[in-house]
Amino acid sequence: MQSLEQSSVKIEYLKLASFRLLKDYQNQQDLNKEELALVTTYFSELSLWTMADLKFFANNCYVLPYDLLKQLLAEALKVYSRYNHFENSQEIVATVVVNSVDCMITNQDFTLADKYLDFLDNRILGEFKLMSYQLLSRYYRAKILFLFIDKKKGKQALIRILEIAEYLNNQLIADEIKRLLN
Repeated sequence: MQSLEQSSVKIEYLKLASFRLLKDYQNQQDLNKEELALVTTYFSELSLWTMADLKFFANNCYVLPYDLLKQLLAEALKVYSRYNHFENSQEIVATVVVNSVDCMITNQDFTLADKYLDFLDNRILGEFKLMSYQLLSRYYRAKILFLFIDKKKGKQALIRILEIAEYLNNQLIADEIKRLLN
């Protein structure tokens, strides 16, 4: 009983540390090193991924060191087939991938971003029709094109995606495209 209580306290502290890290990240403040160490240690010592761990990873990939993010993403996707038929599993895995791809773009790792966008398009979206994730995949490809490869073609692609996002009433993607174009 003591072991379970201590374990649950650790999990709650881990969640609190994660929340604080994400808040600091959102406010563009320095991350607390102790809390970051707690979260990275948790993932580093994880031997069996659960759906809860995948959700937790999706939420925390922005605060993880980039090299650790890449390693953990590879590990997280190994369990994809195990949870393939669980409720909402495709959405959770798609969220893991798109959040990680966003970090890859920030780190200008376009080859790896393209690899995982292909994984998203072929493995997840090929099996299940998750429209918002399909739109996100197209958006990220257009964003890479616009920012780093061909500004003119990228802008055209972003405008097309913006029109689709507005038609589908996906305000988050539409707002992000508008910010990027400005």
